[in-house]
Amino acid sequence: MALTNGARDTVRVVVEDSGIGIRAEEIDSIFHEFKRGESLEVRSKDGVGLGLAIVKRSLQHLQGEIQVESVYGKGSRFTVTLPKTLAAGIG
Repeated sequence: MALTNGARDTVRVVVEDSGIGIRAEEIDSIFHEFKRGESLEVRSKDGVGLGLAIVKRSLQHLQGEIQVESVYGKGSRFTVTLPKTLAAGIG
């Protein structure tokens, strides 16, 4: 996880992994409620597909955003952008 300065009035938090990644055709839907990946690796794990939907909705409420980049088989990178005034109160 890395915390960096974004634009003048934002802070970015980047979380990367080297896991199985997300299939390109699933990227657009991973923030939908109850959406889970279709691969066997994902289906064999516990969960109902609410985590990323809750994260996105919470960030929208806080005037932030989340973006994802992923390569299936290599991992994913999630970038959270928050207003600097809000991020200052987190630390």
